[in-house]
Amino acid sequence: MFVIKHRKKFFAFSGLLVLVSLVLIFTQGLNIGIDFTGGSAVEIRYSENRPDISVVRQALEEKGIEAASIRPFGENGFMFQLKSTDSEIHDAILATLTEVNNKANPEVQVEEDTDGEAVLDVPVITNTEESVEEIVEGDPEIQTEVNSSVQLEMTDPHIIGPSIGAELRSKAWIAMITVSLAIIIFIAYAFRHASAKVSSWKYGTIAIVALVHDIIIPTGLVALLGMEVSSLFVIALLAILGLSVNDTIVVFDRVRENIKLKISRDFSEIVGKSLEQTFVRSINTSLTTLFVVGTLYILGPESTKDFALVLAAGLAIGTYSSIFLASPLLVEAEKRDREQKEKSKK
Repeated sequence: MFVIKHRKKFFAFSGLLVLVSLVLIFTQGLNIGIDFTGGSAVEIRYSENRPDISVVRQALEEKGIEAASIRPFGENGFMFQLKSTDSEIHDAILATLTEVNNKANPEVQVEEDTDGEAVLDVPVITNTEESVEEIVEGDPEIQTEVNSSVQLEMTDPHIIGPSIGAELRSKAWIAMITVSLAIIIFIAYAFRHASAKVSSWKYGTIAIVALVHDIIIPTGLVALLGMEVSSLFVIALLAILGLSVNDTIVVFDRVRENIKLKISRDFSEIVGKSLEQTFVRSINTSLTTLFVVGTLYILGPESTKDFALVLAAGLAIGTYSSIFLASPLLVEAEKRDREQKEKSKK
C-alpha cells in the first residue's frame, strides 16, 4: 500500500505538525482556566436583550477590569471567570454591565406638563443619552425619567481556591498517565501471540507514540486560538485518547489476524494489506463521529463549542495517525529489529 511505501514522508509531515504545535504551545502559551489556577466564576443574567459580547469586553477593558474568560451562558446571560475572588470586582462587573445596558436601552417616560394640558403615557424608546436630551430640550416643564426596562441579576459567585485548582491539575496529569499505562499493558497482553515479527510491547509503545501525537496537535490549536484550558479540555483529550486508540487497535488486530493466516512473509506487505482491509471502516467511523461533534459545535450551546472543536480536531488527527503513523511505525520497528538480528548473526 502507498502508505507503507511512502511512510517516511508521512513521518516527516507528522513531525512537522508536532513541531509547529510545540512552538505554538511554548511561544503563545496556554490560557489556563480557573479550574486549575483558582479564582471565581459569576453569572450575570439579563431579563432580555443581551448585548453583544464584544461590547461587554470593550466596556470592561475601559474600566480596567480583567476577566480570565467571558462567554455567553444560557438564553440571556454571560459567564465571567476571574482569577480573583474579590467581591468588589464582581460588583464592578455588574455596575459596568448595568451602565452599558442603560446606555443601550433607556426608556423615556413623558408625563403631563405643569399646565395639565398634555398627557403622554406611552414610553418613547431611544438608543442614546443624547436623544433623551433632545426630547426635553427647549421645554423644561416636561418631566423625564430614564430607566432601563431590561433587568440584570448576578448569581452568587462560585469560588475555586488555589489548593482545589492544584488538586484538579495533578489529578488531570494522573488521569492522562494512568490511561497511557493502561493502554500499553492492555495492548501488550492482547497482542502477545502476534510477537513473531514485532514484540508485543512495541505494539503498545507505538500506540502511545501515536496518542501523544494526537494530543499535542489539538493542544497546539488551543494555544493558537487562545482557547481556555479547563476541565472540559481534559475531558476532550481523554475522549481523543479512547477514540484514537480504538482505530489503531482495529488496524493492529487485522495485522495480528493476517500474521496468523500467513498471507505473506514480508511484514510490510502484511501491514499494507491490513490497512487496505480497514481503511474504509476507519474513515467511515470517524466521519460519522465528526458529524455528531460538528453538529454539537454548530447547534450546541456556547459553553461546549471549544470542547467540540478540540474533540473534532483530535478525531481527525487520530484517524490520520492510526493509518499514516502507527502502522508505518510498526513496519519501521520490524525492519530495525530484523536488521539488528542480521547484524548479530554476522
